[in-house]
Amino acid sequence: MRRTDHKIGVRALLLIILGLVSLVAQASGPSADLTSLEDDNGLLLHSSSDASLWLDARLGITAGGFSGSANHLEAGIELRRARLGVKTIFASDWAAELDLDVMDREVELKDAWVAWSGWPNTILTLGNQKVPTGLEQLETSRWITFIERALPDQLISDRRLGATARRWGQRWQTAIGVFGEEPGDGAEDGDKEGWGAVARITTNQPVGTNGLLHLGVSGSRFTPDGGRDRVRFRQRPEIQLTERLLHTGWIRQAEATRLLGIEGAVRFGSISVQGEYLRSRVDRTPGLSNVDFSGWYGYVSWMFNGGRRSYFADSGEFGYPHLPTGKGGLELAARYSTLDLNDPGAGVFGGAGTNVTIGINWYPNRQVKFSANLIGVSNDAFADSNGDLLGNDDFVALMGLVQVAL
Repeated sequence: MRRTDHKIGVRALLLIILGLVSLVAQASGPSADLTSLEDDNGLLLHSSSDASLWLDARLGITAGGFSGSANHLEAGIELRRARLGVKTIFASDWAAELDLDVMDREVELKDAWVAWSGWPNTILTLGNQKVPTGLEQLETSRWITFIERALPDQLISDRRLGATARRWGQRWQTAIGVFGEEPGDGAEDGDKEGWGAVARITTNQPVGTNGLLHLGVSGSRFTPDGGRDRVRFRQRPEIQLTERLLHTGWIRQAEATRLLGIEGAVRFGSISVQGEYLRSRVDRTPGLSNVDFSGWYGYVSWMFNGGRRSYFADSGEFGYPHLPTGKGGLELAARYSTLDLNDPGAGVFGGAGTNVTIGINWYPNRQVKFSANLIGVSNDAFADSNGDLLGNDDFVALMGLVQVAL
């Protein structure tokens, strides 16, 4: 269940950045167990035997239009992401990251954590971080194959304050975590804190001479935020410019939300196939029916010129595309995704939708990405934004993205 990230002031942003930079203290060089942070680092600002510091900057602009919408959705352009972050590895086996998004004159907190890797093949992380659930959700937005993540992403909690432990071997990794809410929610405002526990385990196996098979499963359980007894699920089509057509409204007398996720991917050189199935259950007070939702997606992509997706075994996720030396990369992709927020037995009708997307990505280099997505959207009668719009709205959208990421 996604939530809006906590907003902080620009003055606080500057103070936090200065504080994180000051963490770069005198010590020995970075630990080998923190190399995944270096692999996706950004712009190197400082490097020595004592510590390393990077700037992570990301700018994404999207534009799009619609055809055939009964709700007369309007074309538009928006600043999709304006991300600024700093990352550091210091004192041999310590790391920290601060990552924020600047939108609408406000600063949204993303990552804010400190990690320790003093034990072999193990990282302990404390702070505001992604909940270790799902595959596409954990992949950074700079490297996801399509402009937006698939419809079932709505069922996954995004970032929360908590502690995680991750351990891995050459062919496996596992992560467990305990989480509260986002900064500024729950107990900090005098309300009861919402709590949750998460676990994810993945394996990767070689396929042929240049292939890889990834399999994983994850599960979580969260109590409602702020001590409230209500939850809701909302989702847009895979287009940020639209309203949330799938919308359950508040589901009352909720005690907890559980999630089960199954993930799989195969990479054969330049060709990748990936998919996930997610099932969520809202446990309600005795005497009321529990509420079940589900969704899944599958996609295939092909990179020309010999490019291929990178894979990090220590986190069980895919990363940046490997591009041929001195050449850019061109990628074609197709995805089918669906999300059903209807449970007639429980009297909840949030709508069901299906998206079919054809995408093309051009990578002139590792820092720049141009994307275009043609999306066919199909919705049922209950996909009416909780009564604010018309249901049964089937339409086609064309979206474009220009992204620069240091």
